[in-house]
Amino acid sequence: MAERIYITRSDFRDLHALIHQDAKGRDGPAAERLAGELERALIVDREQLPPDAVTMAPVGAALLGLRTGDTIEWPLPGDRTVEIRILRVEQPARGEESAA
Repeated sequence: MAERIYITRSDFRDLHALIHQDAKGRDGPAAERLAGELERALIVDREQLPPDAVTMAPVGAALLGLRTGDTIEWPLPGDRTVEIRILRVEQPARGEESAA
């Protein structure tokens, strides 16, 4: 595991709001783990983000319901398109949904 992770200020704000929203609900354990990840984050402006760092993107919603082997084309900034293929999906064990 990386000692430090990089996160943009806007992603930090959005994730921090999710933590407070879900901390006392059924997703509490996941919110606690996310809070732990944010504690080790180096929060930067988007311009300072290393070019190989992952950020939050709306593409996650487009992947819902897809299965291994499925592909989807997704628009990117600058009139570009990317094709995403689902290589593998691992579901949490039954009864562990709130821990995922």
